Parts: sequence; structure tokens; C-alpha cells
Amino acid sequence: MEEWPVKIKLSRPVTAHDKQLDELVFSEPNGGHLMALPTQIEGGGEGGKITLPTIELASLMAGVPPSTIKSLSMKDAMAVMKLVNPLAVQCLETLGT
Repeated sequence: MEEWPVKIKLSRPVTAHDKQLDELVFSEPNGGHLMALPTQIEGGGEGGKITLPTIELASLMAGVPPSTIKSLSMKDAMAVMKLVNPLAVQCLETLGT
């Protein structure tokens, strides 16, 4: 279990709210974060495709725009995905998808 907040030191700075950041600080997800997430489900049954809302959840948890998450280096994006994707999967499983 993670201890919140979680800080991810960035290998390359990014910009958010007109500030340059060398780390992102992720708050513990709450109901508002989860209920604000889009869920995309294409097709049904076992062949269906689910798109994890990684960018949106990371943006909400770090308090930065989605464009900031999209601008992360590959190394930094993978660190964010490692933190956020398990949470997104839990959310989708809770919805019964």
C-alpha cells in the first residue's frame, strides 16, 4: 500500500500552471477523482476493449492539467503509469466492467 502523498522525481522538468516542475506530487485518490473519470468501453463481453483513464486520473491526483501528463518523458510516464494504472483498474472493476 502506498503512503500518500507520493512524489515522483522527474527526469525532465514539465510545465503546469505557468510553473516549471521537477517532481509531481500525487494525492491519495478520493471519490471526486474516481467519479470524474471517463470510462471507455468498446464492444462487449470478453472481446471488449477498456481504455484506462490514466491521463485523467494522474492529472486529478497531481493537480496538473492533462497536457502536463502528456508531456512527460517516457521514463517519467512509465513511473506515473505504475502508480496510477492499478488504481484505474480497481475503479473499472468496481463499476463491473
